[in-house]
Amino acid sequence: MKKFYIIAIIITVLYAGFNVTFDMVYPTRDSEPSSIAEIVEETYTQPELKSVKTTNIDKKLTDEKLPTVQFLPENNNSGLSVEDELIICIAYVENYHSQSYFCGARWTIGYGSTIYANGSRVQSGEHISMLAAQNCARTHLRRRVFPYINKYVKRELSRAEIIGTSLFIYNVGAGNFASSAFLKAVNRGEDPVECVRRMTEFTKSAGKEAPGLLKREWVQGAIYCGYITPYDLLELKPAGFYNYGVDEYYSGNHRSWDGYYNPKYSSNDIKKFLHKNRDTSRRVIDII
Repeated sequence: MKKFYIIAIIITVLYAGFNVTFDMVYPTRDSEPSSIAEIVEETYTQPELKSVKTTNIDKKLTDEKLPTVQFLPENNNSGLSVEDELIICIAYVENYHSQSYFCGARWTIGYGSTIYANGSRVQSGEHISMLAAQNCARTHLRRRVFPYINKYVKRELSRAEIIGTSLFIYNVGAGNFASSAFLKAVNRGEDPVECVRRMTEFTKSAGKEAPGLLKREWVQGAIYCGYITPYDLLELKPAGFYNYGVDEYYSGNHRSWDGYYNPKYSSNDIKKFLHKNRDTSRRVIDII
């Protein structure tokens, strides 16, 4: 973790020298993830991703080797792997909870995990360390996210697109991703903003409208388009984006003619978002 922290700090300093200058169905879908039983387990034999330290983890976890998958060559210009960058993003959108809490229809812990790395479900009254929570997130990415990018995405993705797509799957589940309008737009090679507009197909949780989903989809979309990088998130308040209204993120605060929302991604919108969510008391870098 110390090495991860130091690398993240160095890259944050490097990114500080750059300013963001980017300007710029119909029935709503439920974001409830598909059940594990509905997802077919597949075997991959690609080279390993970055190794994960598994010492001193909680009793709920095992020392089994995590499954691995290779989806695109690593970008050698970055000190962190795509998986490491995703941990930063997941920590931001999920926050870190050391004690289990009830969310929607499931007990949840750590960085939004409902299942431990060994496959057992999270129960009430349980505790988890930061390292063990990160291990759960990595396991989920390797088992339930990366393989489905390999399986369903038919074109090469940029690094930013891989991260944004992974966050989308982490949020709505592999089953919903496989049938989503977002995936269809990605495979057609549509403009990135047009692709992320289709993320807003999902606006419900447990059958009820959930404005928080739209806010999260704005963040996922901004990362997918490259308007925000994982390193921009390190100094922000975890899950701080939930504290603002939907109108902060979407034009008109309603669906467009085609059933999707129009995200606001002008350079001023991005700068305003980063400024308003910056924090000193509890930052993303403090919970990874």
